Amino acid sequence: MALFHSHLFVKLGILRGMKRCFPLLLILGLGCSDSKTSVLPVDSVKGSSASSSTVKSSLEGVERDLQKAVESAQRKRKVETRKYGAETQDTVIAVEQCFVDAIPRSGPLVGVVHAPYRTAEELRKVAKKSGDSVLFSASPNPGCSRYLAGYWIRDEEAKGDFVVLVFAESGRSDELWWVPDTGTPRPTDLNEVPQRVYVQRLLNVGATLLDEKGDLEGALVLFEGALALDPSSKAVAEGLAELQCELHPPSGVRNLRTFMETYGGGPDLEATLAGCLLEVRTAEAVAEADRTIARILQHHADHLKALSIRAERLLETGEVGEAYALFNRIVQQYPVAYMVHYGAASAALQLGMNPEALEHLDAYIAVETFDLDARFLRAGALITLRNQERALADYRFLMERVADAPEMEELRKRLVRGFGAGVLQ
Repeated sequence: MALFHSHLFVKLGILRGMKRCFPLLLILGLGCSDSKTSVLPVDSVKGSSASSSTVKSSLEGVERDLQKAVESAQRKRKVETRKYGAETQDTVIAVEQCFVDAIPRSGPLVGVVHAPYRTAEELRKVAKKSGDSVLFSASPNPGCSRYLAGYWIRDEEAKGDFVVLVFAESGRSDELWWVPDTGTPRPTDLNEVPQRVYVQRLLNVGATLLDEKGDLEGALVLFEGALALDPSSKAVAEGLAELQCELHPPSGVRNLRTFMETYGGGPDLEATLAGCLLEVRTAEAVAEADRTIARILQHHADHLKALSIRAERLLETGEVGEAYALFNRIVQQYPVAYMVHYGAASAALQLGMNPEALEHLDAYIAVETFDLDARFLRAGALITLRNQERALADYRFLMERVADAPEMEELRKRLVRGFGAGVLQ
């Protein structure tokens, strides 16, 4: 397994910006495999405010207690939607009916991140299966019984959620509701779920496959499906081009050019094209990429992807000081663009600025915990800075995963040189 990236472009694209592992409960393999968030406590809705503007008494056909439980569930759901917007994953929230005080209680959020759907029927099946799994996978709290599970589906453009209510009661049909962020919920049917919801679901699941499993081909299939649903979507075309350019750069360039000729371009697609051209690696392609980035920055001086590719190119051409300065500028201007810390660290290491490199690598690894390249670079910086404990921790982390990588022998020798022969005992 190679321990170094060929282009920072891969780290800066739309797919890498879509974080899959949301703070949701891992259950039955539905949630993120590396989620560190503890289970949310069961939330009693006793005393919940009757002034909720999102779920009101107009929920005809749903019991009054259920209305209160949905209020509680929506409050939990909003924590996710405010943080992730369109990238909010589907979640299931179970509701219990407790016998002693007759108060319904909503449980923790359960992320459903690996189940795509392209049609209303596929959506119904995923919601039913996921809801049933949560309803019947664990015992309810003492004195309570499972009542229903709500499968929440975000529609960020319309500012609300579609919620499939899956009931524990045998023979009771599932119900679909539209629950807006503000306003009155209403019953609806699957035919009202807009196409953009299916498109976003394919993107979210595809990016999850890429981030969690490294399944590039699986992600590509889902992105191609998303573009088939919405052939003119520039956002989908951008992500698809990045995937294609990792698998076969010339095809990615060709397909993206075709899309831009048909539906138009713009700075985001042009910057993506430049990144693809860099992956082609011919002198002609690299020259065109440089011209494209210069043109974008002439008209859009603060364009994140164009700035990032420009900084990478400075690093590749040996202008390391300028590259480091530009990477730092990007980090300050776009604090959420944590991927840029990797480029800044690479430049800092070449300049012998180990404390600065360590700061950038720490910021990057705080998000990308399992990035082996970054761990390898940080172990080297820690050895130079004489931090034996942390250097050993990164070395052991790498040994557990890529013990046979040729770079590991050199890292072992550096540890021995730095801290003595007994350091690995």
